[in-house]
Amino acid sequence: MVPQKHGGPFLVKEDMPTYEYICRKCKEKLSEVRSINDPEPTHICETCGLEMNKIFNLGAITFNGSGFYSKDK
Repeated sequence: MVPQKHGGPFLVKEDMPTYEYICRKCKEKLSEVRSINDPEPTHICETCGLEMNKIFNLGAITFNGSGFYSKDK
């Protein structure tokens, strides 16, 4: 899997999570779509040459059913 720079076009496969990385020094961002079962790669910033850190994002949460709103009975 070839990572893409943040904002660049890439093909998203169904059920494949997107991982984002950021450079500590220059704040360059990188996005990568890969399986949860793939080994964790080490990404090096093309601008600075430093190792990039993974950005942890919260996934989307959907509340279905009753009991989630004050108007529910």
